[in-house]
Order: sequence, then C-alpha cells, then structure tokens
Amino acid sequence: MQDTSLLKTTQENNMFFILSKILLFLTKPFIWILVLFVTGYFFKKWKYAKKALGLSLIFLFFFSNSVIQLEFSRLWEVQGKKIETLGTYDCALVLTGMASYNNDLNRLELNRNGDRIWQAMDLYRSGKVKKIMISGDSGHLTDKGLHEAQQLAMVLERNGIPTEDVIMESKSQNTYQNALESAKIIKTKHKNWKKILLVTSSTHMRRSMACFKEQGIICTPFSTNLDTGPTRGYFFEQYLLPNIGALEAWENITKEWAGFVMYKLMGYL
Repeated sequence: MQDTSLLKTTQENNMFFILSKILLFLTKPFIWILVLFVTGYFFKKWKYAKKALGLSLIFLFFFSNSVIQLEFSRLWEVQGKKIETLGTYDCALVLTGMASYNNDLNRLELNRNGDRIWQAMDLYRSGKVKKIMISGDSGHLTDKGLHEAQQLAMVLERNGIPTEDVIMESKSQNTYQNALESAKIIKTKHKNWKKILLVTSSTHMRRSMACFKEQGIICTPFSTNLDTGPTRGYFFEQYLLPNIGALEAWENITKEWAGFVMYKLMGYL
C-alpha cells in the first residue's frame, strides 16, 4: 500500500512546480511592457489608455537600460572567487538548468548557465575539488529528452573525469528539490564530506544557498556567469541606448526575486 503522506507530498510538489512555471511567465518585464502597450494602443477611449502607453515606454527604457540592469544585478548577485584563492573541497555541487536537449542530434546544448559545468571541470582539474556532484533532472513540464544530471555526467566521463568521481542526483526539478534530494544523498552516502562548494549562477546563488542551509547542508558559494564585478566600467552608450540583453537579464533577476519570496512563503528557506 502506498504511503498516503508521501503521495500527498508528491502531489503538492507537482502543483507547486506547475504554479511556479505560470508565475515565472508573469514575472517577465517584457510581458508587463507588452500588456501596458496593448492596453494603451487598443483601448484609446479608456481614460487610462494614454497613461498605460506612456508607462509602457518608461518601462521599456528602464528595463532595456544596461546601466540600470547591471546596478540591480550587482545588488543581488553573490560575487565570484578566484580559483587560486580556494582551498581543497570534498565536492563541487553543481546545479542544473544550464542545457537543452537536441533530439535531432541526440546531444546536449548549453545555454549561458553552461559556465557552471565548465567551472566545475576547471575546479576538478585544478585539484580544488575531489568529486563533482550534479543535481537536477529537467525543469520542463513535459519530457523533451532532457535529463541533465545523467547526460552531463556522461559528458564529464567522456572528457576524462573518472566515473567514481562523478555523482548524480537525478530526481529534482527545481532549486528546492535540488537541495532536498542532494541532502538525502550526502547524509546517507557521503557523511564524511566536510567542505562542499556550491556551483551555480551568481543571480541564483542566494536562493540556492538558503535552500541548502534549510536542509542542513552548509556550502561555500562559487558563483558562475556573473554580470558584474568589483570594477565598474560603463561606456557612454550604455547610459542612453536600449539593449535587448538587459531585458533578458532582468528576467533572471525578477525570476529570482519572485522565487525567493515564494520559497519563503512555502517554508523552503
């Protein structure tokens, strides 16, 4: 007979996963701009239409301005560390969310977050970590052929990293589950680990660290694909010209803000 409490927990996790995908769509600044623009353009007789159109232009300037985006990123990012300044760690715990799967070519294709696995490999080759643990299966609602932990583990092994030094956690679908499932493996199979380096993107690090802390796993952050650093070096055009890349970066920022609040409300942090 199936444990009813386990079934209930699984159902709650599935519902939260679906809800988070819906909310993720609503946190995109581009969607806000589009809604305001459509409201202002197509409802010209509505007394607030002009205000909506004007507000859409203000939002467009704000969210497409590189300097504004980078300064907000600076406030949220967990800054990086030079590899040479690190000691030796038992494991680099790498969070997925860095790839898609090309079903025509049967291969992984990395996105910008792919810096996570590159940095983990460099840490291993530099002797800074003894093991690499990859956490996460797929963040998609449907099966698109992506099973990141397994597929990335195969890539690491093909590139000369011994099988015994690559550990997979292949159940999780979001950051909370990354921490939950990874903690189970660490507490049962790797109790001797004292020093763990958490490897994920700089904007994702705050929420990730909080999730692992809640599960009783204390990690040292190693941020990847940073937008900012200690030195500011803006060009004149960044203050004035719109940049589509800034809009894309804002999606990551607002996603993390919304995720942090939701996780806090759910008791995941």
